[in-house]
Amino acid sequence: MAKAGLVVAMEGNASARIPGEEKIAITPSQIPYDMRKLDDILIVGFDEKVLLGKHKPSFEAKAHIAVYKARSDVGGVIHTHSPFASALSCVGGRIPPLLEGQTVFLGGDIGTTPYALEGTAEIGANAAQALSERDGTMLANHGTICCGKNLDEALRNAILLEKLAMIYITAKTIGEIIPIPADITKLQNQYYKSPANITELMNQYYKSRRQS
Repeated sequence: MAKAGLVVAMEGNASARIPGEEKIAITPSQIPYDMRKLDDILIVGFDEKVLLGKHKPSFEAKAHIAVYKARSDVGGVIHTHSPFASALSCVGGRIPPLLEGQTVFLGGDIGTTPYALEGTAEIGANAAQALSERDGTMLANHGTICCGKNLDEALRNAILLEKLAMIYITAKTIGEIIPIPADITKLQNQYYKSPANITELMNQYYKSRRQS
């Protein structure tokens, strides 16, 4: 996260679901990334009680837990303060489908949740709702939260969301945004909802277009 420029100092947080249990492993609060060690990670129950660890869990533990409760398929959650996506979140931005990977990996257009104070149940509820059909969203005047079946996927999605925000802002300064055609994103969304061979899906699509 830090190497990718998604966080600095003590910003952001990451967690992983403990399989088969209502528990997560989550990063600590107020410890710089370059000083963190394995035993600084905490184990926290879905009831927010610390079960193992000597530090305070991330301030956004509520948001992480809310996402896990809402999405049984999620195994990793990452919250960042990446600059371009954070900038868009301050204007209630929405990123239409710009690149093919956006719908395939994130689920489609990316919006901004309503504003809520950091560390509250409200921000967790907003995040869980936004991620019900997406694997990434922007948090108003705050940053981003992304998920995946594991931490690797969650990180990939967080990096992709920041890349999309940068491209969107840059493209807006050049001219009118031209999103990917809706029929293509509809097809890509099938892959997002039920992963299959995306090449086969696209071949079927172009075959049907030629026949019509």
